[in-house]
Amino acid sequence: MVSEKSKNRIYRGIGASPGIVIGEARVADRTKIVVVEISIPADDVAGEIERFHAALQRAKEDLHALKEQISRTQGTEHLYVIDTHLMILDDTMLTTETVSLIEQEMINAEAALNRTLKKFKGFFAEIEDEYLRERGSDVETVVERVLRIMLGKRHELLCEAEGRVVIVAHDLSPADILQFDKEKVIGFVTDLGGKTSHTAIVSRSLEIPAVVGLEKITGEVADGDPIIVDGTKGLVIIDPDEETFRDYLQHKQFYEYREKELLKLRDLPAETVDGQRILLKGNVEFIEEVPSIKKHGGEGIGLYRTEMLFLGRSTIPDEEEQPVFARMSR
Repeated sequence: MVSEKSKNRIYRGIGASPGIVIGEARVADRTKIVVVEISIPADDVAGEIERFHAALQRAKEDLHALKEQISRTQGTEHLYVIDTHLMILDDTMLTTETVSLIEQEMINAEAALNRTLKKFKGFFAEIEDEYLRERGSDVETVVERVLRIMLGKRHELLCEAEGRVVIVAHDLSPADILQFDKEKVIGFVTDLGGKTSHTAIVSRSLEIPAVVGLEKITGEVADGDPIIVDGTKGLVIIDPDEETFRDYLQHKQFYEYREKELLKLRDLPAETVDGQRILLKGNVEFIEEVPSIKKHGGEGIGLYRTEMLFLGRSTIPDEEEQPVFARMSR
């Protein structure tokens, strides 16, 4: 939904992470890779397969380096995201399907990998559970990384942003979010994405306001445009007029003041005026939500979807893999 394209252009998307930020737009190159399918002679098949394997290896090396960087700057809390992407790169179905297409269809490696991605996306699209369906975006993120390597396209580093900016992109990966310098990148908006994507989950954990699923926002914004992001309501306002700017500045100040004041109470016991003690616990689906419960005074987990620990893996998690939940539930 868009007002006329002048001042105060309003766009409605999905509030992925709450909060209000006001800043300048920084449009990032995260457009979808365009792959051209090319028929290749039999003599080139081995070379294309080798090029595909080399790109996979390069992607793994890049992710391991990124994992080390994130562990130094952000700690180990969110490294599961990078581990998930590494597992996708090691998936035999991804590799064998792509190699088979190169051999049987006699097409270039990029086209074969792109066909494999479409097949995977078809599988995920049929899943009813929203959280599991969104995992298809992780596969797409990983494949896009490999395609960029094969096509020689630079993966723009968003941590290089100057000033206090709002990133505007077609899509962002969780790794992109983890590399943000929160002193410079104050929020982000994207064409794609959903509330249960890993990108949205990580942004909430890091408390970076965000609106996703805006469809065509990248075509409506230019570098340097004034922008307001309301992650609570899922609204984005481009080039706000003076009245809107003042209103949102007040909303932002009130939101931050209220949060600050409420956090002062987090260590007090949850107790009614007549002395009735209440246990304050949080409902969680993902392990990355635990730090937020602790930060806001939670004393445990009230409801946890334990099936999430078992999904996307071939082995049963042992007690050592569940220490956070064991401690929080006591």
